[in-house]
Amino acid sequence: MNYSDSINELLKTQNKLLERMNSLLERQNQPSRNDREVFVNDIDHDEMRSGFLVTSYRKKLWNVQINLINEFARVCKKYNLRWFAFYGTLLGAARHKGFIPWDDDLDVVMLRPTMKNLEKLLPSNFNPTM
Repeated sequence: MNYSDSINELLKTQNKLLERMNSLLERQNQPSRNDREVFVNDIDHDEMRSGFLVTSYRKKLWNVQINLINEFARVCKKYNLRWFAFYGTLLGAARHKGFIPWDDDLDVVMLRPTMKNLEKLLPSNFNPTM
């Protein structure tokens, strides 16, 4: 087994542990995935992308993040707040036409005055459907 295979096996084990932990923490009234829009292709299967193992768990996380950023974008559009994808999110969109295979977060930026406005608006306007 080479170094890359060893790392991928460790990541698979880590993702299985995280899956178990998250299933214990899920809220009882959380809607099933069938009640949400699915944006990630082949979400229930592991695959290799750019030499990196992308697990179904990571794909499900990406799907939640896409739902989250869609809701964020909806609120920003409603109040004409400018924001930008940045860092890995921007790079993933441009280079990978989605997420960077080893990235598991969203990176967005906005100017401080805009962020202060958003902070006031979020409690009454943000409604993630995850």
